Amino acid sequence: MNSKNSEKLSRIYDGFADGYDRGRDAFDNTAQLHRLTEGLPEDGADILDAGCGSGYPVLRFFADRGHRVTGSDICPAMLALAARRVPEARLVQADTATLDFPDGSFDLITSFYSLFHLDMGAQERAFAGFFRMLRRDGTAYFTLASEQYTGRPVFNGTKEFAGVELPYSHVTPEAYRKMLEKAGFSIVETELLSIGGETMLWVFCKK
Repeated sequence: MNSKNSEKLSRIYDGFADGYDRGRDAFDNTAQLHRLTEGLPEDGADILDAGCGSGYPVLRFFADRGHRVTGSDICPAMLALAARRVPEARLVQADTATLDFPDGSFDLITSFYSLFHLDMGAQERAFAGFFRMLRRDGTAYFTLASEQYTGRPVFNGTKEFAGVELPYSHVTPEAYRKMLEKAGFSIVETELLSIGGETMLWVFCKK
């Protein structure tokens, strides 16, 4: 995502951050979050949630379980909410495609309902960065848009969400698999899940 698009998306989410946060419970990711706890270090893991929004549910879930949590988002209003919801989190204002934490910083990297707002070039750069920032045997878990959501196997355009036109981009599941493998990931599972009335592609992979 170029800087102009990033700034535009940040302004959009600034405008409805509170409403988005109030409606977040419509998307119940509890089962997925519990699954992601499997295999984390018993003495606490380092976890990054890219596109963390208000910090709920991902940062709050893992912080409550004693893990060290970092959240990044391009939207100042979302980060202000996250600072209140998860005061123990390290929070960074940044574009997901250009995150620059040191190599091997995290045991788990998640990105829920966020990556699909980036164009495909930016998504590819984000995957490469995630792989670099993960520790050996680290886990990554992403939400990606799908044909079931946009109506097309490959999409680059806008869709309305909460009364606002937002950018979405995605390719086919097979193309995503190749893109992630190019970045170095081993794909554990891809699945289409319908949550909150939206069907998205969820990808679970390992370094």
